[in-house]
Amino acid sequence: MGDEYLVAKYRAHCVEEGDCLIWQRGKGKLPQVTVGGKKVNIRKLIATERGDRMISGAVFGCSCMTEKCIAPAHIRQRNRSQHGEFFGALGAYSGPLKIAKMAATKRAKSKLDDEKVAAIRASSKTALVLSAEYGVAASYITSIRNGNLWKNYASPFAGLGAR
Repeated sequence: MGDEYLVAKYRAHCVEEGDCLIWQRGKGKLPQVTVGGKKVNIRKLIATERGDRMISGAVFGCSCMTEKCIAPAHIRQRNRSQHGEFFGALGAYSGPLKIAKMAATKRAKSKLDDEKVAAIRASSKTALVLSAEYGVAASYITSIRNGNLWKNYASPFAGLGAR
């Protein structure tokens, strides 16, 4: 069949922008279709049809960096490690919003909450006493007090470098 067949089949749902074929259907970020009741990335379908060797757990993206591009020449297959390195080099994981989101995810799993952290910062007790009280390591208490952990991302002054 080849990638020409799939591209021709899906071209009706695309808009050409330069060398890119921009997928116009669906609400998600990725170009997907439903095959047998399952959502499938069109890039993966095209790569499979053209006979690319599939990497286990592969992530399919585009060299043009366009979210919904399905142009066969732009399709790139990466393993998760390569994907993380690629987008990490672009700064995708280092913005303030991303850092705050990751912190919120970690905090949801923590033994502490915002009230306990505020009490730790206000307390005059030693780190050893507080660590026994809250069931965390003394170094964790010290890091909270030093501002290395549980930073206040809601504050407009957070991250200005005041020590």
